[in-house]
Amino acid sequence: MRPQYAITANGGHLLVDGRPEEDWAAVVRGRIATHACPLADVRAAAQRLAADGWIRVSRVADDLFVYLVAYERAGIPDLSGFAAGLAADGWTLSVQGRKVYLVPAVLTKEAALAEVMRRTGHARLAAAGDSLLDAGMLAGADLAVRPAHGELDDRCWTNPNLRVTSASGLHGGQELLEIIAGELDAARPCPGM
Repeated sequence: MRPQYAITANGGHLLVDGRPEEDWAAVVRGRIATHACPLADVRAAAQRLAADGWIRVSRVADDLFVYLVAYERAGIPDLSGFAAGLAADGWTLSVQGRKVYLVPAVLTKEAALAEVMRRTGHARLAAAGDSLLDAGMLAGADLAVRPAHGELDDRCWTNPNLRVTSASGLHGGQELLEIIAGELDAARPCPGM
C-alpha cells in the first residue's frame, strides 16, 4: 500500500500521493526567508570550513539546507563556536556520523507532521528517529521510539513518551519496528466493537 503522505528534506517537502505539494513548499520558503539568514551565506561559511581539509563533500539539499561529509568522523573539528554563530542566524548544526547538517531552525519534521496531522484529522502519532533533527518530532509523538545508537543515544536524549530499543544497529532497527507494530496492533479496536 502506497502512503498518501510523505515528508522529505527534513520537512521541506510534503508529498501528497507521490507529488510535491506546492502550497507547503511556499509556506516553508516563507518561514525560512523570515527567520533564517540566506542559504548562500551558510553555503559560503561551509566552503570556508572545507578549506581546513576535513570535508570530503559539501552539498546543498533541495535548495533548503547544507550538508557536509567528512573523510572520517574523528576528523570533524569542534564546531561549537560555528554552531553558536549559526544559531544566531536562525540555523542549526547536527553531526550524524561523518555527516554535518546545517539546517534552518524553522525547517523541521515536526512542522510538516503537524500539517499532515491537520490534513488527515488524525490525533495520534507514532514516530521513530535517531538524530537531533528527529528530537522535536519524537517529543510531539504519542509513541516515540529511538534505537540504542545514533546522535540522540550519544546524548542520552529522553522524553516521557520515549521507548529506547535494547539493541543497536540493524537489530535495533528491527526492534524499533516491532515496538511500533505491537503498539499499533494493541490500539486497533476488536472486530465488532
